[in-house]
Amino acid sequence: MAPCRCGASAEKPFCYGCHAKLGFRDAGRYAKPPEADAHASDGEMALNPVPNGPLRIDGFFELVTADCACRLCGEKTWLCRCRHSGIKPLFDGTHKRIGFTTP
Repeated sequence: MAPCRCGASAEKPFCYGCHAKLGFRDAGRYAKPPEADAHASDGEMALNPVPNGPLRIDGFFELVTADCACRLCGEKTWLCRCRHSGIKPLFDGTHKRIGFTTP
């Protein structure tokens, strides 16, 4: 799956190519990339939307940048759905400040 970083996708947190219309450019790396965890696991991954909040990932995942570098892996994280996070595609709690609600 590809997470949205431009904030324009109607299906947040997933990317559907809206960035191309906006002229969004990504150098391929996060501004401050988190350290990758060497942990690896077998098993299933579940996506769990939090009402009026982020999308929680449960189960082993790897978040890979556009230049194919693993920047985050683990067994739980949260992805932004409000499109206002300062660390897209990751969740930073901004949804509370802006009053984000899910349909």
